[in-house]
Amino acid sequence: MTTILLKEFILTGNFGQISLGMTKSEVIAYLGHPNETANFGAGTGGLFYNGFELFFWTGNEEIYAIQNDNLDELLTKKTKYKLNDNVIVDTSFLQIGQTLTYKNLTAYLTKENIKFDIVNKGTYDQIKFLSGVTFDFENEEPAQQKLDRSNLKLNGIRFPG
Repeated sequence: MTTILLKEFILTGNFGQISLGMTKSEVIAYLGHPNETANFGAGTGGLFYNGFELFFWTGNEEIYAIQNDNLDELLTKKTKYKLNDNVIVDTSFLQIGQTLTYKNLTAYLTKENIKFDIVNKGTYDQIKFLSGVTFDFENEEPAQQKLDRSNLKLNGIRFPG
């Protein structure tokens, strides 16, 4: 069984042994066959592994981005998330026993001495790690509360951010 550490991804930008610039076939050799593949047209495609998406250029099949748009669901369910029968993603370092909001996540990362910057995106902020990996947040607050970012829920992780 292969284990990918989410903390390592955040700190290094490497998703296990996968790094940007690897080819689609190298990713499949490491992760196994995806649940789904897609051709988006305009020279891009994607490999989908239970919520994790790896995007590639169709011309040279090089990976150019990795993301998960449902990270909040993944983190509130379990500490080890199965991509397939051979690969799990260990999310245990972020299991802090509550819904991950902007406020509690930034406090937790600070306490754990994980360095990050805040990037203002208008109605929400993005947490950007030194690796270039980012966390983004959903803004489900009423319009008049959009400036209060503290309770925004974690949405996704992206690299590059």
